[in-house]
Amino acid sequence: MSESESKVKSKIDFDHFENGFKEGFLKYEDSVKTRKGCLRFPVGSSQLELLFEPNSTLPNPNGGPEWISEERYLFGNFSCSMKAARCAPEEECVSSFYTYFHDDDSNANSSEIDIEILGSEPENIYLTIWTHADAENKKQKRVTRVIDMRNGSFKETVLDPNGCLHRDHLFSPPEFPITGMFDFSFPDFDASESFYEYTFEWRKDTIRYFIGIAGKQYLLWEFTNVFAIPVKASSLRANLWWTDVHWNCDKKAAAPTNEMIHRFDWVKYESH
Repeated sequence: MSESESKVKSKIDFDHFENGFKEGFLKYEDSVKTRKGCLRFPVGSSQLELLFEPNSTLPNPNGGPEWISEERYLFGNFSCSMKAARCAPEEECVSSFYTYFHDDDSNANSSEIDIEILGSEPENIYLTIWTHADAENKKQKRVTRVIDMRNGSFKETVLDPNGCLHRDHLFSPPEFPITGMFDFSFPDFDASESFYEYTFEWRKDTIRYFIGIAGKQYLLWEFTNVFAIPVKASSLRANLWWTDVHWNCDKKAAAPTNEMIHRFDWVKYESH
């Protein structure tokens, strides 16, 4: 195989599409009838919108709109230009861009590489990597870094000696024993007010996250623990949903009462 054949590039710009789907790249997941929302392309706009309808009864990813790539990808660079949804402080919603693996076996484990923004705190970026979940004992092989872009601080979870993380509630905050500061900060950062470029580079021994601001790329996390890096070909996805727990303070959160929108300008994948 030649070098040119070994690299695969896929990019979708959300203009010139009447129905919003490029064959072989995106599909809309609406198989769950209880989802509240849809995908739409506003007249005269080149953006794809995930629209969340208020008063959803499902506080999990099945309760909102989602798009999924037709193909599965193993390693590569995944990028998007997105603008997250916003909600009231007492409510909570999640705007995401991520990879997901599950082989349709109810006993099998999922794996994900996530970028998530909470609607009540759009100054923070949640980065999560996980390769194992055990619903019975509530343990996960899962690591998270939370970044406050306004003051340049971050905090990070660690795995226990068995390589797992225990949480009493699937979405409640774990402990963050690792903290630090970047050499950059953006006091006016608000992921729900502007489009930003988000990227993760997925390799078999490393995952690196970046954000692009004003034409410059900033490294947010370089994760090198191979024990917790996914190794299964995964679909690329984005969704918008609500959670009944505030991730940063372990308090109950209300369902959003107003329409919310998670926007994408473009999505790109490049193989290594």
